[in-house]
Amino acid sequence: MKTYINNIIPRIKEFSERLDDVTILTEKHWVLVDEIMDSKTTYIFRSNNELLISKNGRVDKAKWELLGNKSLLIDVYDTSYLFKHEFQDSNILALGLVSINEYAHFVNENEYDGELNSIENIYDFLTKKYLEPLPEPEPEPLPEPEPEIPKFKYVLLKTNKGEIRIKTQLDVGYTIGDSVSIDGKIAPDGKYSNGWPFWWEYIIIKDGKVFRL
Repeated sequence: MKTYINNIIPRIKEFSERLDDVTILTEKHWVLVDEIMDSKTTYIFRSNNELLISKNGRVDKAKWELLGNKSLLIDVYDTSYLFKHEFQDSNILALGLVSINEYAHFVNENEYDGELNSIENIYDFLTKKYLEPLPEPEPEPLPEPEPEIPKFKYVLLKTNKGEIRIKTQLDVGYTIGDSVSIDGKIAPDGKYSNGWPFWWEYIIIKDGKVFRL
């Protein structure tokens, strides 16, 4: 079983699935990464602690045992290996040799025909998925400011034709373009004297608005 030095696995352990429930390991087809290119070796951890190793159609039977503290004992032929269950997600399984920084890498067979077909691709996949920072979210656009509602006031003005009502936005007085009404209706066009007792002061109203002061 080929192992590799991998500096990424220790940095992503916090993202690993726990081995408390062995179903995350068992009954899946784990393909050994180092032999995917030329010959495919698949490891199947069965729930009865039997380990099936399939290579080019030939199946060998071995044994595996979970010892606690994430330790995994694998008996292959006349050799026993003690591994640590270092990392696992839905795609990748990494078993580390005890006391050294080397790992056997396996890929879930569902991912076998994808991009995870070499140790380099494994490193790239894990780095991008767990170590690279997530892109900053696009800032939400600021809401459009609500248009200001114009504030109006009314000026009451006594004229020679009666009291008129001028709708204006000015704080003081009124101006050309302001709407004019009389008795609740649009003021008729004409000249309205408003300077009692000086009748030469006047405004001209046209189309219901102050036309001239």
